[in-house]
Amino acid sequence: MAEARRSSSASSAPGATRAAWPASLCHRVHRGGSRTAAASEKARTKGGADEVTRIAGAPLAVLDQIRSWHEGRQARRLARLAIDDGIWRQVMAASPVFDNMSDAAKGRLRDLSTRFLLEKRFFGAQGFLIHPSVSVSIAAQACRLVLHMELDHFAPFRTIIVYPGSFVAEREEEDELGIVHSGYEELDGESMEQGAVVLAWSEAQPSQELGTSNVVMHEFAHKLDEASGSQNGVPILHPEMNPTHWQLALRGAYTRMVEESQRAVSEGRVASTAIDDYATTNPAEFFAVCVEYFFLAPEFLAENLPAVFEQFCAFFREDTRHFADWIPPEPEE
Repeated sequence: MAEARRSSSASSAPGATRAAWPASLCHRVHRGGSRTAAASEKARTKGGADEVTRIAGAPLAVLDQIRSWHEGRQARRLARLAIDDGIWRQVMAASPVFDNMSDAAKGRLRDLSTRFLLEKRFFGAQGFLIHPSVSVSIAAQACRLVLHMELDHFAPFRTIIVYPGSFVAEREEEDELGIVHSGYEELDGESMEQGAVVLAWSEAQPSQELGTSNVVMHEFAHKLDEASGSQNGVPILHPEMNPTHWQLALRGAYTRMVEESQRAVSEGRVASTAIDDYATTNPAEFFAVCVEYFFLAPEFLAENLPAVFEQFCAFFREDTRHFADWIPPEPEE
């Protein structure tokens, strides 16, 4: 089955293309505050520096030495993966996505991208060679979403597969009668739930034309969404955000778009939707398409879906209509 954007979030349970929006979002709010990169590293490794604090009776000096050793080891790993200056300048100049950023913001983005490259594994499909400029470009576009957050706001995953061009994925879909239909779908990107991100480089490579579509941002928006447990349009909200406001803004806009799309089909006309009608596929795709507009056409999104834009400003912790800067947070006492 063909899709307009040829981009997909793959669920572990194939079936209906339009999912019901969650009735309550309260359980999706991360009450413990923003998770730090250190917390994620602790969860992923058994020998993290924080683990040594559990050693009963260990002298404080010994614990400090072990912690310093781990921090130094991480710094050495990051140094080995330092992004080449020439490649970074090339990536920054290749797309207008990065134009509206201060030097400090680009420095923050480079740090996030370096850590992203440390954590992820890239594989080329169909003979595609993963040149450093390819992996750095993908990392920078993905990390632009979390400039004012942290990498662990993405759902845990390790693998990024890059095809030279569009790829074909097998699909199964169950209709209203319970009959399962099998077929193939040509895609430019896919975010597998609890799995890899797959991209077509022909669409993922930067372009000087900004437009309203970016397959890298789209697929990694799904990974932000999935961090709450599933891809359903409800990421982990910050503690200061009101889940009811998120529900009303996004569910309301999505429902109105779906109703307009259905009316257009019944009346035999083209739907008049505020944004790309691929957003009516399901709540997860609505969220991902809106993320693209938030970073690529913020004025348009703010004018046409103001409540969604307001929630996104709170979630991404920036107003993308303005110059993107970065001020390091004050160290905790």
